[in-house]
Amino acid sequence: SSGINAEWPLRPGDDIKILVDELLKLKADYKSLTGKDPPQSGQRQQKQQKQQEAPKQPEAGQTRLGLEFKKLEDLPQWYSQVITKSEMIEYYNVSGCYILRPWAYAIWEHIKDWFDTEIKKLGVENCYFPMFVSQSALEQEKTHIEDFAPEVAWVTKAGSSDLAEPIAIRPTSETGMVVHRGGVRAR
Repeated sequence: SSGINAEWPLRPGDDIKILVDELLKLKADYKSLTGKDPPQSGQRQQKQQKQQEAPKQPEAGQTRLGLEFKKLEDLPQWYSQVITKSEMIEYYNVSGCYILRPWAYAIWEHIKDWFDTEIKKLGVENCYFPMFVSQSALEQEKTHIEDFAPEVAWVTKAGSSDLAEPIAIRPTSETGMVVHRGGVRAR
């Protein structure tokens, strides 16, 4: 079994290199064992194929109220139908953004509260990192975000003025933490 061979806490500058090296090793191990490249983030090809397929039409006398996909045959489509038909979420007009309906948000709050209580028992303190990362900081971590790069959203204007440097809406939580390298320390 392969695990991350880093000793904690890591020194600033070493952390990402160690983790990226370990990820690249895992990808190489996967390819040597299966003969295939590891799956890419989001399984873009499968998603594109499904979007091109014609939607299933119900047979005469049937409604579309039930689930049309089987969990074991098409997990992503099944899950999508479960969360939309149960009215947990609604799609929003910005790709990748969703509206959490009240009872879905209540479930999220329960999970968050439970997790927060459990990690605080371990002495962990919460902190918050901004949702924006400068282009230069993100470039420093380009190997880390390689799989996310096509999906990164960029902000280039403030009002009607162009920004001196584009800023990204951080693609992962750890991107903000790694770029910061300030007073936050692993314990």
